[in-house]
Amino acid sequence: MGLITNVDPATRLARAILADIRLYNEEMIRSGRIDPAIVDEARELYRSRVDPSLHVEFDRQFAEFCATNGLGPVSGTFATRVDTVPPRAAAPQVDAPRFGDSPPERDGPSNSAIVGLIVVLVLVAVAFVVVLDGR
Repeated sequence: MGLITNVDPATRLARAILADIRLYNEEMIRSGRIDPAIVDEARELYRSRVDPSLHVEFDRQFAEFCATNGLGPVSGTFATRVDTVPPRAAAPQVDAPRFGDSPPERDGPSNSAIVGLIVVLVLVAVAFVVVLDGR
């Protein structure tokens, strides 16, 4: 299996790893601290599955994890990394569709065309079964 080379799956992996840390170390996090060895192990797991150009994404997610969970500075490998991670550019804001808005134009087939195709395929399959049973 190849390394993850896209930022979205890399971010999801980082968040999943950090969610496991939160789940299995709940009491430690509630006390406002986290063992640096756990974080170093998590980062090594992340690095083993992600392209080196995306390693900084774990540090971004970890900084957010610390802020969200009220964790103070962490000593160890991450102490210097988290403070120097530049923030990721914000995604452009898109207005969410409101109830009653017409759906956006699509290039692909419509839902009714897909349903029609499925119905035709089912009818052909049924006819085929009927013919085979009649032999």
